[in-house]
Amino acid sequence: PFGIWKAAVRHPLSGQTARKHIGSGRIVSVSQPGLERCIHFEIEHLDEMGDLCRKLLIVELMGKYSNIIFCDENRMILDSIKHVSSHMSSIREVLPGRDYFLPQTQEKYDPLTIEEEDFRNVVCKKPCNIAKAIYTTLTGISPLIAEELCHRSNLESDQSANSFQEIEQIHLFHTLKRMMEDLETHAFTPNIVYDGKVPLEYAAFLLTQYQDMHTETYDTMSEVLERYYAEKNTITGPAPDFRARISDGCPYCRRRRSNRYTIRFAIRRSDMAFTGAFMVGLPRQRKCRCRRRRQRRSEC
Repeated sequence: PFGIWKAAVRHPLSGQTARKHIGSGRIVSVSQPGLERCIHFEIEHLDEMGDLCRKLLIVELMGKYSNIIFCDENRMILDSIKHVSSHMSSIREVLPGRDYFLPQTQEKYDPLTIEEEDFRNVVCKKPCNIAKAIYTTLTGISPLIAEELCHRSNLESDQSANSFQEIEQIHLFHTLKRMMEDLETHAFTPNIVYDGKVPLEYAAFLLTQYQDMHTETYDTMSEVLERYYAEKNTITGPAPDFRARISDGCPYCRRRRSNRYTIRFAIRRSDMAFTGAFMVGLPRQRKCRCRRRRQRRSEC
């Protein structure tokens, strides 16, 4: 994510630390804890004394909280792209010398190991619609997949979770388990659903809830993501909004400044933000220069 890249520019020490410890190492294993958005790279290398040791490179893909954390074999943090102090987070500090742990801020169940009794007593007893009950109770289940589970079970996703009969709850649980079996056996069907020519949704499993729409399948999820966001940005790119913000201003500024002058002075390099495949300037709110001139204030 772009936030990690910006943090790496501001804090290049983490790259130097990684090269120092694992510059000549090799990756021995790649793992994912449960269905968390986190990847663990276990790296084997030789230390300064020539002894064989291991380090752990952890990549957390969690939106604006994304981070890359470098730990020793005892899971003590050596460095990270983003340093998180107690003033920034009351749940977990990400600082050199601290022990690494994955914060369990949400008490969710693992859909790979949940039992039928727990599913019926927890998911099917929530005072909300069944789709929301699924994705707020099970780890790694998105609202889209929750809707798909309801559709495959012939249940209304907006119906209250505690209003279903026992047979319907069991059928929903078995539908979940069949999907988890496909997950464990890697029986994926990466696909994109189109609403006309516009990409609507994508998933690793076929979305039967959109069976009336055009669906294109691919060999890998990487192809799906590349194609989906390339087409999404082409159709609904941020360029029109960008031009509107550039041209927005008081009449005095528009008369006195050309577009090139406005772009050069109103946008700084630090105001640039990466969105999809575009580099778009998001200018900060700045005071108009003509406000400082009392004789020109009436013209604004």
